[in-house]
Amino acid sequence: DDGFWLDDSWDAECEDFLISGNEDDGMYVDDDAGGNLFFIITDNGEEDGGNGVYINTGADPYFGGSSIHDNGMDLVEDARSAEIRIIGDGQLTISGHHNDIFDEDVEGDGEGTEYLIYHVDELDYIEGDDTYWGDEDGPQWWWFHPSGNPANNLNLMTESTFINFETESVADARVGRMERLFSEAREYTITGHRDRAIPIYRQILSDYPTHPKATTAMRKLHGCWLRTGGSLPDLIEYFEDFECPEGAERLSNEIFYILAKDYMLNNNYDLAERSLRSRVTDPLSINDSLRALIDLHHVAISRIEDGDPRCSIDGVASQVQYHEGMIEYYSSLQESGGEINNQKITHLPQDFAITQTYPNPFNCSTSIHYNLNTEKNLKLAIYDIRGREIALLHDGLKDAGFHTITWNATGQASGVYLVKLEADGKLSSMKLTLIQ
Repeated sequence: DDGFWLDDSWDAECEDFLISGNEDDGMYVDDDAGGNLFFIITDNGEEDGGNGVYINTGADPYFGGSSIHDNGMDLVEDARSAEIRIIGDGQLTISGHHNDIFDEDVEGDGEGTEYLIYHVDELDYIEGDDTYWGDEDGPQWWWFHPSGNPANNLNLMTESTFINFETESVADARVGRMERLFSEAREYTITGHRDRAIPIYRQILSDYPTHPKATTAMRKLHGCWLRTGGSLPDLIEYFEDFECPEGAERLSNEIFYILAKDYMLNNNYDLAERSLRSRVTDPLSINDSLRALIDLHHVAISRIEDGDPRCSIDGVASQVQYHEGMIEYYSSLQESGGEINNQKITHLPQDFAITQTYPNPFNCSTSIHYNLNTEKNLKLAIYDIRGREIALLHDGLKDAGFHTITWNATGQASGVYLVKLEADGKLSSMKLTLIQ
């Protein structure tokens, strides 16, 4: 008789279902049962009398991105004509997720009409913002029973977010709905209504994180958030808490990099640097490692612009240029199927030197950056002020390029130390100040 029967406090989490053609209700929700649902519920209860959704006492289902339409018998002023029927102290949560609730036969001047929602007893109001009710001028108070308007913030959508209700594939309708949402949000963005675009972009990320346009929605959300005066710490918290499911690796990667930039915008350079260094150490790919290195250099540049005395501009610009050249090289390598074009290898460092130590002064550990213009056998070591070697960081062959190594000084006394880079009779050194 019913398409779905949810009972005994089930917390149903169901997605991508078409519920159609049942004799009674499309979905019957009893007791405290609820769910996070993406359904198309249509053409149920047409002969024997039923509803799209029947919500019994104590139930409070949540519908996220569902379409409930053209259910029930063609009976005016009757509970069996309603798309949704609520009994006792049952409730309905539909706010903020672009649900479609409509019936082509719901019309008229308040007399002799069918209902979208039929409720009795303790229902005070329904918060249904971002819901489509079938009429850009609606909804009208008489679409809800009993008389009087139980609805609040109901008409913020003028078009259905589904494209084809006759589709055999719910997955196709889901993709079509995503495209429609993206177009709506983009239109709001272009016309300057960014505050209206923000919840739609957030919904796209929540409901469609594996879709190729999810990364674009993420960037659009970021821009709209800041341009409307939104709090940067709140935006950081949102992205930090966002959980990407399996299959959304691309979105997860882009969120990682936009978070690193937001840390920097929020003047939390240490957090930005730690985050990016973790990616350099454990990259997803060669390009990913180079991208993290370039962003690390941008962090250093921002520190310099802020007047941080611990940072030097020496080598930063050439490192950025080198790594951008390497990204171009590896991208061309991938496109060519692995054929090496030596002409693409450009922007190698022109010097042999330690270019930067950061932080300096430091506590516990510091990162040492150095350049090699050619492949060399080198020695990199730490010395105290008496010239005694206390830590050997590297001794052997090293490729040409820009390199970073960390010295962990745990257990060493506070004071001034010297890091020395030696190779082919050449020497480069820099002072380090340890403050425990």
